[in-house]
Amino acid sequence: MIRVFFGLILSIVSVSASIAQKEGYTIRGRFDVDYEGMVYLHCDGKVDSTLVKDNEFTFSGKVPYVMEAYFTANTRMFNGDFYLENSKMKVLLGRTDEITFISDVKGCEVLKQMDKLSRFYEESSEDPNFHLELYHKVLAIVKADPQSQFSGMLVEALVSNKKYGSAEVNHLVSAVDTTTQTPATMKEIRLTMEKRRTAWVGNVLPPLHFPDDNGQERSTTEFSGKYLLVTIWASNCGYCRKEHPAMVEIYQKYHAKGLEVLGISVDNGRDQWLAAIEKDQLPWVNTLAEGGMKHPDIKNLGIYFTPSNYLLDPSGVIIGVNVSPEELDRQLPLVME
Repeated sequence: MIRVFFGLILSIVSVSASIAQKEGYTIRGRFDVDYEGMVYLHCDGKVDSTLVKDNEFTFSGKVPYVMEAYFTANTRMFNGDFYLENSKMKVLLGRTDEITFISDVKGCEVLKQMDKLSRFYEESSEDPNFHLELYHKVLAIVKADPQSQFSGMLVEALVSNKKYGSAEVNHLVSAVDTTTQTPATMKEIRLTMEKRRTAWVGNVLPPLHFPDDNGQERSTTEFSGKYLLVTIWASNCGYCRKEHPAMVEIYQKYHAKGLEVLGISVDNGRDQWLAAIEKDQLPWVNTLAEGGMKHPDIKNLGIYFTPSNYLLDPSGVIIGVNVSPEELDRQLPLVME
Protein backbone atom coordinates (compact mmCIF):
# COMPACT_ATOMS: atom_id res chain seq x y z
CA MET A 1 0.00 0.00 0.00
CA ILE A 2 2.67 2.49 1.06
CA ARG A 3 5.10 1.99 -1.82
CA VAL A 4 2.42 1.83 -4.48
CA PHE A 5 1.02 5.11 -3.22
CA PHE A 6 4.35 6.89 -3.48
CA GLY A 7 5.04 5.40 -6.87
CA LEU A 8 2.11 7.49 -8.09
CA ILE A 9 2.67 10.75 -6.25
CA LEU A 10 5.75 12.31 -4.73
CA SER A 11 4.62 15.10 -2.45
CA ILE A 12 4.11 15.93 1.22
CA VAL A 13 3.22 18.83 3.50
CA SER A 14 4.61 18.37 7.01
CA VAL A 15 5.37 15.62 9.51
CA SER A 16 6.10 16.32 13.15
CA ALA A 17 9.25 14.86 14.64
CA SER A 18 7.32 14.50 17.89
CA ILE A 19 5.77 11.28 16.59
CA ALA A 20 8.79 9.30 17.74
CA GLN A 21 9.00 11.12 21.08
CA LYS A 22 5.65 10.10 22.59
CA GLU A 23 5.38 7.57 25.39
CA GLY A 24 4.41 4.57 23.30
CA TYR A 25 1.80 3.09 20.97
CA THR A 26 -1.55 1.44 21.54
CA ILE A 27 -3.27 -0.37 18.71
CA ARG A 28 -6.93 -1.27 19.15
CA GLY A 29 -7.85 -3.60 16.34
CA ARG A 30 -10.90 -5.36 14.99
CA PHE A 31 -11.57 -7.92 12.25
CA ASP A 32 -14.36 -7.25 9.79
CA VAL A 33 -15.00 -11.01 9.60
CA ASP A 34 -15.50 -13.60 12.34
CA TYR A 35 -12.10 -14.82 13.46
CA GLU A 36 -10.83 -16.62 16.55
CA GLY A 37 -7.13 -17.18 17.05
CA MET A 38 -3.89 -15.27 17.20
CA VAL A 39 -2.98 -12.08 15.37
CA TYR A 40 0.65 -11.13 14.80
CA LEU A 41 2.29 -7.73 14.53
CA HIS A 42 5.50 -7.77 12.45
CA CYS A 43 7.98 -4.92 12.83
CA ASP A 44 11.76 -4.57 12.54
CA GLY A 45 12.24 -8.31 12.12
CA LYS A 46 10.39 -9.01 15.36
CA VAL A 47 6.94 -10.49 15.92
CA ASP A 48 4.46 -9.68 18.69
CA SER A 49 1.24 -11.65 19.14
CA THR A 50 -2.04 -11.46 20.97
CA LEU A 51 -5.30 -13.41 21.16
CA VAL A 52 -8.32 -12.18 19.25
CA LYS A 53 -11.49 -12.11 21.37
CA ASP A 54 -14.89 -11.23 19.93
CA ASN A 55 -13.03 -10.24 16.75
CA GLU A 56 -11.07 -7.60 18.69
CA PHE A 57 -7.46 -7.32 19.85
CA THR A 58 -4.97 -4.86 21.37
CA PHE A 59 -1.24 -4.30 21.02
CA SER A 60 0.89 -1.88 23.03
CA GLY A 61 4.56 -1.07 23.11
CA LYS A 62 7.07 1.54 22.04
CA VAL A 63 9.18 2.09 18.95
CA PRO A 64 12.38 4.19 18.86
CA TYR A 65 11.29 5.84 15.59
CA VAL A 66 8.57 5.51 12.94
CA MET A 67 8.80 2.02 11.43
CA GLU A 68 7.12 -0.03 8.73
CA ALA A 69 4.91 -2.84 10.09
CA TYR A 70 2.23 -5.30 9.03
CA PHE A 71 -0.20 -7.88 10.43
CA THR A 72 -0.83 -11.58 9.85
CA ALA A 73 -3.48 -13.85 11.33
CA ASN A 74 -2.47 -17.46 10.65
CA THR A 75 -2.27 -16.83 6.90
CA ARG A 76 0.58 -17.39 4.48
CA MET A 77 0.37 -13.89 2.99
CA PHE A 78 -0.41 -10.30 3.90
CA ASN A 79 -1.45 -7.29 1.87
CA GLY A 80 -0.77 -3.77 3.05
CA ASP A 81 1.69 -2.35 5.53
CA PHE A 82 1.54 0.77 7.68
CA TYR A 83 3.79 2.99 9.75
CA LEU A 84 3.97 2.04 13.39
CA GLU A 85 4.45 5.11 15.54
CA ASN A 86 4.03 6.04 19.18
CA SER A 87 0.39 7.07 19.10
CA LYS A 88 -3.09 5.67 19.70
CA MET A 89 -4.25 3.86 16.58
CA LYS A 90 -7.32 1.96 15.47
CA VAL A 91 -6.97 -0.77 12.86
CA LEU A 92 -9.57 -2.70 10.89
CA LEU A 93 -8.29 -5.98 9.44
CA GLY A 94 -9.73 -8.32 6.86
CA ARG A 95 -8.88 -11.96 6.42
CA THR A 96 -9.34 -14.94 4.11
CA ASP A 97 -7.87 -18.43 4.42
CA GLU A 98 -4.84 -17.23 2.45
CA ILE A 99 -4.27 -13.57 3.27
CA THR A 100 -4.50 -10.98 6.04
CA PHE A 101 -5.04 -7.40 4.89
CA ILE A 102 -5.49 -3.93 6.35
CA SER A 103 -8.88 -2.38 5.59
CA ASP A 104 -8.43 0.85 7.53
CA VAL A 105 -6.04 2.62 9.91
CA LYS A 106 -6.95 5.64 12.04
CA GLY A 107 -4.91 7.71 14.45
CA CYS A 108 -1.71 7.27 12.46
CA GLU A 109 -0.14 10.67 11.83
CA VAL A 110 1.77 9.50 8.76
CA LEU A 111 -1.39 8.28 7.06
CA LYS A 112 -3.05 11.60 7.80
CA GLN A 113 -0.16 13.23 5.95
CA MET A 114 -0.68 10.86 3.04
CA ASP A 115 -4.26 12.08 2.74
CA LYS A 116 -3.00 15.68 2.75
CA LEU A 117 -0.30 15.01 0.16
CA SER A 118 -2.84 13.32 -2.10
CA ARG A 119 -4.83 16.54 -2.16
CA PHE A 120 -1.63 18.54 -2.57
CA TYR A 121 -0.69 16.52 -5.63
CA GLU A 122 -4.12 16.90 -7.19
CA GLU A 123 -4.09 20.65 -6.66
CA SER A 124 -0.46 21.49 -7.41
CA SER A 125 1.14 18.86 -9.66
CA GLU A 126 0.69 21.04 -12.75
CA ASP A 127 2.18 24.15 -11.14
CA PRO A 128 5.54 25.26 -12.63
CA ASN A 129 7.23 25.23 -9.23
CA PHE A 130 5.72 21.94 -8.04
CA HIS A 131 8.93 19.90 -8.07
CA LEU A 132 10.99 22.66 -6.46
CA GLU A 133 8.41 23.11 -3.72
CA LEU A 134 8.18 19.36 -3.25
CA TYR A 135 11.94 19.03 -2.85
CA HIS A 136 12.17 21.65 -0.11
CA LYS A 137 9.18 20.20 1.76
CA VAL A 138 10.63 16.70 1.71
CA LEU A 139 14.08 17.93 2.71
CA ALA A 140 12.54 19.72 5.70
CA ILE A 141 10.69 16.53 6.71
CA VAL A 142 13.81 14.40 6.48
CA LYS A 143 15.88 16.85 8.50
CA ALA A 144 13.17 17.04 11.17
CA ASP A 145 12.98 13.25 11.59
CA PRO A 146 15.93 11.58 9.82
CA GLN A 147 15.49 8.23 11.61
CA SER A 148 11.90 7.74 10.48
CA GLN A 149 11.40 5.02 7.90
CA PHE A 150 8.74 7.26 6.42
CA SER A 151 11.50 9.80 5.76
CA GLY A 152 13.57 7.05 4.18
CA MET A 153 10.74 6.08 1.88
CA LEU A 154 10.29 9.71 0.83
CA VAL A 155 13.99 9.89 -0.03
CA GLU A 156 13.68 6.64 -1.99
CA ALA A 157 10.83 8.16 -3.99
CA LEU A 158 12.56 11.44 -4.75
CA VAL A 159 15.98 10.10 -5.74
CA SER A 160 14.30 8.22 -8.61
CA ASN A 161 12.67 11.42 -9.87
CA LYS A 162 14.70 12.66 -12.81
CA LYS A 163 13.57 16.23 -12.22
CA TYR A 164 16.28 16.50 -9.56
CA GLY A 165 19.98 16.80 -10.22
CA SER A 166 22.84 15.05 -8.45
CA ALA A 167 23.49 17.91 -6.03
CA GLU A 168 19.89 17.99 -4.79
CA VAL A 169 19.69 14.21 -4.48
CA ASN A 170 23.03 13.90 -2.68
CA HIS A 171 21.92 16.56 -0.20
CA LEU A 172 18.67 14.69 0.41
CA VAL A 173 20.34 11.30 0.91
CA SER A 174 22.92 12.78 3.29
CA ALA A 175 20.09 14.14 5.47
CA VAL A 176 18.46 10.77 6.19
CA ASP A 177 19.73 8.33 8.84
CA THR A 178 20.69 5.34 6.72
CA THR A 179 21.23 3.13 9.77
CA THR A 180 17.52 3.06 10.67
CA GLN A 181 16.03 2.43 7.22
CA THR A 182 14.76 -0.92 5.97
CA PRO A 183 17.09 -3.03 3.82
CA ALA A 184 14.60 -2.73 0.93
CA THR A 185 14.64 1.07 1.09
CA MET A 186 18.42 1.28 1.24
CA LYS A 187 18.79 -1.20 -1.62
CA GLU A 188 16.57 0.94 -3.87
CA ILE A 189 18.36 4.15 -2.88
CA ARG A 190 21.77 2.63 -3.62
CA LEU A 191 20.64 1.16 -6.94
CA THR A 192 19.13 4.46 -8.04
CA MET A 193 22.20 6.44 -7.00
CA GLU A 194 24.35 4.03 -9.00
CA LYS A 195 22.14 4.46 -12.07
CA ARG A 196 22.37 8.23 -11.69
CA ARG A 197 26.06 8.00 -12.43
CA THR A 198 25.25 6.96 -16.01
CA ALA A 199 21.86 8.03 -17.39
CA TRP A 200 21.73 11.57 -16.06
CA VAL A 201 22.06 15.13 -17.30
CA GLY A 202 25.68 15.88 -18.17
CA ASN A 203 26.56 12.24 -18.84
CA VAL A 204 26.77 10.40 -22.14
CA LEU A 205 23.81 8.05 -22.58
CA PRO A 206 25.03 4.44 -22.85
CA PRO A 207 24.51 3.05 -26.38
CA LEU A 208 21.12 1.38 -26.83
CA HIS A 209 20.39 -1.29 -29.47
CA PHE A 210 16.89 -2.52 -30.30
CA PRO A 211 15.17 -4.00 -33.39
CA ASP A 212 12.82 -1.76 -35.36
CA ASP A 213 9.44 -2.70 -36.86
CA ASN A 214 11.23 -4.36 -39.79
CA GLY A 215 13.47 -6.42 -37.53
CA GLN A 216 16.56 -4.32 -38.28
CA GLU A 217 18.74 -3.42 -35.30
CA ARG A 218 18.86 0.30 -34.64
CA SER A 219 21.11 2.13 -32.23
CA THR A 220 21.34 5.52 -30.59
CA THR A 221 24.86 5.79 -31.99
CA GLU A 222 23.59 6.10 -35.58
CA PHE A 223 22.17 9.52 -34.71
CA SER A 224 25.55 10.95 -33.74
CA GLY A 225 25.88 14.58 -34.77
CA LYS A 226 22.18 15.33 -34.32
CA TYR A 227 19.92 16.20 -31.43
CA LEU A 228 18.15 13.00 -30.41
CA LEU A 229 15.06 12.50 -28.28
CA VAL A 230 14.91 8.93 -26.94
CA THR A 231 11.37 8.12 -25.81
CA ILE A 232 10.37 5.07 -23.76
CA TRP A 233 6.68 4.25 -23.97
CA ALA A 234 4.08 1.45 -24.20
CA SER A 235 0.86 0.94 -26.13
CA ASN A 236 -1.12 0.44 -22.91
CA CYS A 237 0.24 3.65 -21.36
CA GLY A 238 -2.63 6.13 -21.62
CA TYR A 239 -0.47 9.17 -20.92
CA CYS A 240 2.06 8.09 -23.56
CA ARG A 241 -0.64 7.84 -26.20
CA LYS A 242 -2.18 11.15 -25.13
CA GLU A 243 1.22 12.84 -25.48
CA HIS A 244 1.98 11.43 -28.94
CA PRO A 245 0.16 14.09 -31.04
CA ALA A 246 2.15 16.87 -29.36
CA MET A 247 5.39 14.93 -29.80
CA VAL A 248 4.62 14.39 -33.49
CA GLU A 249 4.16 18.15 -33.85
CA ILE A 250 7.54 18.74 -32.19
CA TYR A 251 9.16 16.23 -34.53
CA GLN A 252 7.64 17.83 -37.63
CA LYS A 253 8.63 21.31 -36.46
CA TYR A 254 12.28 20.58 -35.66
CA HIS A 255 13.20 17.51 -37.72
CA ALA A 256 14.49 19.59 -40.63
CA LYS A 257 16.61 21.56 -38.16
CA GLY A 258 18.39 18.45 -36.91
CA LEU A 259 16.09 16.74 -34.40
CA GLU A 260 15.69 12.97 -34.51
CA VAL A 261 13.44 10.80 -32.36
CA LEU A 262 14.05 7.17 -31.41
CA GLY A 263 11.01 5.47 -29.94
CA ILE A 264 11.60 2.50 -27.64
CA SER A 265 8.50 0.52 -26.73
CA VAL A 266 8.43 -1.67 -23.61
CA ASP A 267 5.38 -3.58 -24.83
CA ASN A 268 5.31 -7.29 -24.09
CA GLY A 269 3.49 -7.97 -27.35
CA ARG A 270 4.65 -7.04 -30.85
CA ASP A 271 1.12 -6.82 -32.30
CA GLN A 272 -0.04 -4.18 -29.79
CA TRP A 273 3.13 -2.15 -30.43
CA LEU A 274 2.71 -2.17 -34.22
CA ALA A 275 -0.99 -1.33 -33.96
CA ALA A 276 -0.21 1.68 -31.73
CA ILE A 277 2.48 2.94 -34.14
CA GLU A 278 0.00 2.83 -37.01
CA LYS A 279 -2.89 4.37 -35.09
CA ASP A 280 -0.79 7.20 -33.60
CA GLN A 281 1.04 7.77 -36.90
CA LEU A 282 4.51 7.90 -35.34
CA PRO A 283 6.90 9.09 -38.07
CA TRP A 284 10.22 8.45 -36.36
CA VAL A 285 12.29 5.30 -35.90
CA ASN A 286 10.37 2.89 -33.67
CA THR A 287 12.02 0.00 -31.84
CA LEU A 288 10.91 -2.68 -29.38
CA ALA A 289 12.70 -3.62 -26.15
CA GLU A 290 11.80 -7.29 -26.04
CA GLY A 291 11.10 -8.24 -22.46
CA GLY A 292 9.59 -4.85 -21.71
CA MET A 293 10.61 -3.15 -18.47
CA LYS A 294 12.71 -6.22 -17.61
CA HIS A 295 15.01 -5.72 -20.60
CA PRO A 296 18.57 -5.27 -19.19
CA ASP A 297 19.16 -1.95 -20.99
CA ILE A 298 15.88 -0.53 -19.71
CA LYS A 299 16.64 -1.66 -16.16
CA ASN A 300 20.14 -0.18 -16.35
CA LEU A 301 18.64 3.19 -17.23
CA GLY A 302 16.58 3.09 -14.04
CA ILE A 303 13.28 3.37 -15.92
CA TYR A 304 10.37 2.84 -13.52
CA PHE A 305 7.50 4.39 -15.48
CA THR A 306 6.35 5.46 -18.91
CA PRO A 307 6.56 7.81 -20.65
CA SER A 308 10.22 8.56 -20.01
CA ASN A 309 12.63 10.33 -22.31
CA TYR A 310 16.19 11.59 -22.75
CA LEU A 311 17.21 14.55 -24.89
CA LEU A 312 20.77 14.19 -26.23
CA ASP A 313 23.00 16.79 -27.83
CA PRO A 314 24.95 15.96 -31.02
CA SER A 315 27.77 14.38 -28.99
CA GLY A 316 25.38 12.06 -27.14
CA VAL A 317 25.44 13.95 -23.84
CA ILE A 318 22.14 14.03 -21.94
CA ILE A 319 20.83 17.61 -21.77
CA GLY A 320 17.29 16.84 -20.62
CA VAL A 321 15.37 14.08 -18.86
CA ASN A 322 11.60 13.55 -19.04
CA VAL A 323 11.08 16.73 -21.00
CA SER A 324 7.47 17.60 -21.88
CA PRO A 325 6.47 18.62 -25.44
CA GLU A 326 5.87 22.15 -24.16
CA GLU A 327 9.33 22.34 -22.63
CA LEU A 328 10.89 20.91 -25.79
CA ASP A 329 9.24 23.63 -27.82
CA ARG A 330 10.76 26.24 -25.49
CA GLN A 331 14.23 24.74 -25.20
CA LEU A 332 15.00 23.34 -28.65
CA PRO A 333 15.23 26.76 -30.35
CA LEU A 334 17.75 27.80 -27.69
CA VAL A 335 20.02 24.76 -27.84
CA MET A 336 19.82 24.32 -31.63
CA GLU A 337 20.94 27.87 -32.46
